Amino acid sequence: AMRTSDGNKRDQGSDTPCVTRKLATTAITTGKPPMIIVGSGAPARWIAVLHARGLSVEVGGRLVVAGASFTVRARDKVGLVGRNGAGKTSLLRVLGGAADPAAGAVHRGGALGYLPQEFGAYPRTSALTMLKHLAALKGIHGSQQKQIVENLLIKTNLWEARHKSIDKFSGGMKQRYGIAQALLGNPALLIVD
Repeated sequence: AMRTSDGNKRDQGSDTPCVTRKLATTAITTGKPPMIIVGSGAPARWIAVLHARGLSVEVGGRLVVAGASFTVRARDKVGLVGRNGAGKTSLLRVLGGAADPAAGAVHRGGALGYLPQEFGAYPRTSALTMLKHLAALKGIHGSQQKQIVENLLIKTNLWEARHKSIDKFSGGMKQRYGIAQALLGNPALLIVD
């Protein structure tokens, strides 16, 4: 069973989400110290965009997440807190579809945006050119592509640097570019590591 911040246990096999309308804190590993999910949930009428059931994750043969079940709904804000090596990134990779779980299942209800800790871009390529290229790969073309890419560059405060090579960006600019890239296609769920 998992324990919420109010001290109540929740059966891991139940359909009751661990992310609720009030602040919930849930231990999801057997490690010491455990990894914690902290989230503020949405009203129940909003659609589930991610559901994990009986999820187990291994890193190097070591079980870091054991039998976790939880639901994330539209507009939920969820964070993972844990020590270095607790398996946070490994769990996010499984949730994002970049790795397979050791056991259990993950169901995603809609488009997914995923921003890993580290990501690459073609050297000597501008943010504008790269976002246009990635938009085309997602099937976004023409005037819609132009509008979406320009809006993302403005929203991430990269408009003035849109012609600058990404490899010349500062660390913060690279992170904002990664957010713009992850938001292409208007995903229902954004996973940021």
